[in-house]
Amino acid sequence: MVLHDMANEMRRNPDDAAANLLRLHRAMLDPETLYAAPSDVLLDYHLPRQDKIALLRNWKSGLQQRSMARDEGMVGGEEVLSQAITTVSCALERLQKR
Repeated sequence: MVLHDMANEMRRNPDDAAANLLRLHRAMLDPETLYAAPSDVLLDYHLPRQDKIALLRNWKSGLQQRSMARDEGMVGGEEVLSQAITTVSCALERLQKR
């Protein structure tokens, strides 16, 4: 939810709104803790489009950081990581075209 919607929701139902805000915060920090795949983000009807875009951008950034760390000496998993970056990029592209 966007912040102004969250404020309204917190007044109506403080427990659910707080839980949703915490869930969104956790997802923004580490999307893979709540979503198995980028397509799950696209299918999450609770998230508005702008939050989905931000979440997928964060996901892609985290994967790219892990990829750079691997380039600097960590070994293994490059192909899997590259595929994950491509998958997130495709999901983000689909969302931005809407």
